[in-house]
Amino acid sequence: RMNIEKSTFKILNLHCYSCVLEIEKAFKNIEGIQKIKVDFSTEEINLEHDKELISLETIDHKLQEMGYQLTTFDESEVYLKMQKRTSVIVFILAVPLILGTLFGYFGFVFPHFDLLSFVLATGIFFFSRALLLSGLKSFLRLKPNMDSLIFLGTSTAYLYSLIILILFYMGVTNNEFY
Repeated sequence: RMNIEKSTFKILNLHCYSCVLEIEKAFKNIEGIQKIKVDFSTEEINLEHDKELISLETIDHKLQEMGYQLTTFDESEVYLKMQKRTSVIVFILAVPLILGTLFGYFGFVFPHFDLLSFVLATGIFFFSRALLLSGLKSFLRLKPNMDSLIFLGTSTAYLYSLIILILFYMGVTNNEFY
């Protein structure tokens, strides 16, 4: 006799449609999972599973290994507030970086803007670490997604800029590097 439980949860760290496909494919042939439907637009997961064959804890653990997390609707509101706060902080750090760079194209160079840019970019990198770590984990699991692309692009740009900044302050002014 099957003991089917139907559940709906919010799912955290769902960033693109490939995440939906990855989750549905991973759970498709697991014993005890009768139905799994992930809705990207609502960030919800609908489960039908046999409680005697697979527990919600086991499902949540597998999702966490993949970089996702089941949560209640109330907990997702807290997560959303944290995400909004992080977005505001990143925006505040990005505006002077963008404006300073833009003014630089028109000849208005601020003193030590290179160091200020490094500090601002480091702050942006730090506050975006959840997204970047998600991308790194997906990349290392050989299941790259949009987060992996963001991780590779921003990490490469950040490290390249850091190397150029260090070389500049060491006195290497060869224009081949930048």
